[in-house]
Amino acid sequence: MLLSGRHYDSAIIPIIPKKKNDLAAIAAFCFDPLFREAIRQVDQKVAVTTATVLKVPFDIEHWREMAAQRYPKGLPEPESDDPTQWLFHGRPEASVAPLQVATGRLLGYRWPVELDTEVRLSAHARELVRRCDELLKLAAADGIVCIPAVRTESPADERVLEMLKAAYGQKWSNSLLHDLLSNAGCKPGSTLDDWLRNVFF
Repeated sequence: MLLSGRHYDSAIIPIIPKKKNDLAAIAAFCFDPLFREAIRQVDQKVAVTTATVLKVPFDIEHWREMAAQRYPKGLPEPESDDPTQWLFHGRPEASVAPLQVATGRLLGYRWPVELDTEVRLSAHARELVRRCDELLKLAAADGIVCIPAVRTESPADERVLEMLKAAYGQKWSNSLLHDLLSNAGCKPGSTLDDWLRNVFF
């Protein structure tokens, strides 16, 4: 992960290049599986220290060449499809957990980058953030969504389904719902109601 000046946990070891031009080479190495292998050759512990990282051999010329191949236009701008990350854009259909994101949006949750326009993001992620406004009208005004139907409100599964249909648009289908439920760990034949009652919480 590339740091952008925000606070970070003490378990993270920042690597700061002496020359800005070498950032891509360092990133190419750190994002490569060989970096993890190199760390493990030096230290087998779960939490490694800064001293361990400093002992990892680094062939700057090789990784400059690799960076030129992998990032011909420079390092990509930051973005994430993981809703647990602060760089997540907020769109269900472009996430690794569409059902959870749709439910979160239904409850009125908004991700940090939706509210902070100063966060550095890729153009793709910024466009997804912009499109989150389309889904705001479907969120529960009071942040309360009951699983069964209550008074004039539809049951939660119907409301999550409405959110998903709005997010996916023309790509939506019953087979897609089946795939989403299966990928979320549901048994064959499960419904959105089953997922909400037995998996989501």
